[in-house]
Amino acid sequence: MPFCIVSLTMLGYLVYRALAAEPTRILYESGLFLAISGAVYYAFGPLLFVIGPAEAADLSKSWYWVDATQSMWLMGLNFIGIGLTGFAFCFARFPSLAKVAYTAARRWARMSPVRVLVVFVLIGLVAKYLVVVPFELRLTKNVPSAVARQLTQLLVLAVLVGWMYKDIGPRWIGALAKLLLLTEVTTGFLMFNKPAVLIVMMAAGLGNYFRQRRLRNLLFTALVGFLIYMLIGPIVNFGRNELAYRGRGQPVAATLSQRFDIAVTYFTGGESHHRQQEIAGSWWSRLNYLSSQQAAVELHDQGRGSDDLGRVMWIFVSRLLFPSKPEMTVAGVDLYEKIAGSRGSSTGIGVFVDGYYILGWFGVLLASIITVFASERTRLSRVR
Repeated sequence: MPFCIVSLTMLGYLVYRALAAEPTRILYESGLFLAISGAVYYAFGPLLFVIGPAEAADLSKSWYWVDATQSMWLMGLNFIGIGLTGFAFCFARFPSLAKVAYTAARRWARMSPVRVLVVFVLIGLVAKYLVVVPFELRLTKNVPSAVARQLTQLLVLAVLVGWMYKDIGPRWIGALAKLLLLTEVTTGFLMFNKPAVLIVMMAAGLGNYFRQRRLRNLLFTALVGFLIYMLIGPIVNFGRNELAYRGRGQPVAATLSQRFDIAVTYFTGGESHHRQQEIAGSWWSRLNYLSSQQAAVELHDQGRGSDDLGRVMWIFVSRLLFPSKPEMTVAGVDLYEKIAGSRGSSTGIGVFVDGYYILGWFGVLLASIITVFASERTRLSRVR
């Protein structure tokens, strides 16, 4: 417990100092997101076993047993990974990349926010509702390319831009920003996707924060996001369980209207084959990955680690050119199958344990370095 509390305090203080010094850092400072995620998943999450509700702790351990000694070992692994990433982050230099980013940023700064908003909305809507959503609803078997999935995130950026400038310029900007937020939240909710709901809500909150530049607005946004996370968790689990029941263990395809009916069933208290008593603190168990991490570590030590290395080279191959390219996001599904014996869900373990799951301690080192290269901030203030 002292280890978790001290880590949580230090990481929280780091985030506070960075935002107090430069509020806009949250847009480009990847180190902040590393500190925030580390505090949430590696410090606060494990506290469930110490000060959290006993029912929620038992729920986590029922998934895969982990004891106190194993928990401390896992936390040590994660914080070693954070430390290695921090060292690499401080010493990494990409002057050529920074120069390119600086030049691009200056050109983008001269563009009208209205034009940026419209372009982002149009491209994002096409990518999401013509390519990605049909696949997620299993209306088509065409696996979306990584490019198409990334283009859908332009809608999140559109929400951010819209809420930043909703009081500046044409009045329809504010209306579009609110409509887009409502649409994205509703779609994410009906897809039973918590991250989709939370990310777009955070984008609106960040836009409001940058419009007024008040740190208390950012803290209010974080509080609202936390409350939403707690509230939608049971609903999302209910919907996923219903889809899995209808598919006899495998999530069945369902249209948005059918998903809406499932949500109505939850709120009206209708009959359901899988309705479960909600456990106090179950939301906390979703932030505690020690059980799945322990499973991944033991599987690697038994010679049954991840086979993600076999898919590495496919990263550089476009799905547009090779439609038969294997799906790249099944690692969590494969791990769940090894643990539960079925492919009914997916589980995460974090980047550092994932490195161990693939290549042992060398994988932890490699994952820490790759994390820096994948999310390296472009130190624009250093470019002359």
